Amino acid sequence: MKKHSSALVQGWLGILSKDITTDKLARLSHQIYQWLSSQHDVPEIMIGFDNRLLNDFLAKEMANTLAVLGAEVFISPTYATAPMVSMATHKRQSHLGIYISGANLPAIYTGTLLKSTMGGSLSMAEWASIISDTTIEYEEKDDHFDELVEQRTIEYYDMDALYVNHLRESIEHKALRKAGITPVLDAAYGSGQRILKKLLPKTKLVHTGALPKGFDYDSYSQEEADQNLSLEVLSHTASLGIGLDLTGKLLRMVDEKGHVLSKTEIAALYLDYMSKIEKRKATVIGNESLAPGLSSFVAGLGLPFTESLYEELEIDPLLVIHP
Repeated sequence: MKKHSSALVQGWLGILSKDITTDKLARLSHQIYQWLSSQHDVPEIMIGFDNRLLNDFLAKEMANTLAVLGAEVFISPTYATAPMVSMATHKRQSHLGIYISGANLPAIYTGTLLKSTMGGSLSMAEWASIISDTTIEYEEKDDHFDELVEQRTIEYYDMDALYVNHLRESIEHKALRKAGITPVLDAAYGSGQRILKKLLPKTKLVHTGALPKGFDYDSYSQEEADQNLSLEVLSHTASLGIGLDLTGKLLRMVDEKGHVLSKTEIAALYLDYMSKIEKRKATVIGNESLAPGLSSFVAGLGLPFTESLYEELEIDPLLVIHP
């Protein structure tokens, strides 16, 4: 299995019970509170967690510590995605968002990813400032979570509903239902698996075995994952199949005939919808080496195209900038 770093510019990622422990989270909670309280009288913090083992417990541990220290804490009642935490943090203008998640790393990993009031990740400088005081005195606080909820020092915040309602207002989900779209979705056991089904109730949730053997990426090929998703589409007579690649970073799609769409075809679908259905005009920044023929398709839509400087395979083939 590949080894992964336990540090990020906007938080920690590491192996549960080895790199990430309740003791280390207690120290980080004190560092976060000290950093925020130097800027705000009563820091407000939004906390969410993904559906990995014990992440709900770790989220409550941090919420308990931060609330006892004096922060006003909002926490998701159930597992959430990173965009949900970002949106909730921005919507409430909380001073910080904390996402307890292992990102796209193997199942034994977890961590803390920190979000700014704007919803994006904290800067490297902000993260460095939080953890700069290594001499801070701290202790694991007694569990008063339920009591703090009763006192409303900790409040549940339904970021799942917030996010789904935003999607319902932003996309033509009723038209998709009327058109009879029946997707097959392999969310790789991720926290976003419920979202599409709430928008399109006929969505079939499947697990194609894309991340087997303890989530060892090296033991499974992308071709096998794509083939399994194609078989699921055909066996369910679905309109399309949606999944992630083996890194968990890029979208994979299969049409109703089992054909695996290329990056160019996926990009074209989005651009065609944006241009013809939503009637938007935008500048498209793309990478012709990752998505051959993309620039020609963009030109056919009458949109300006700029070649991207990124060449790494994990980078998405396009970025659309709305004017």
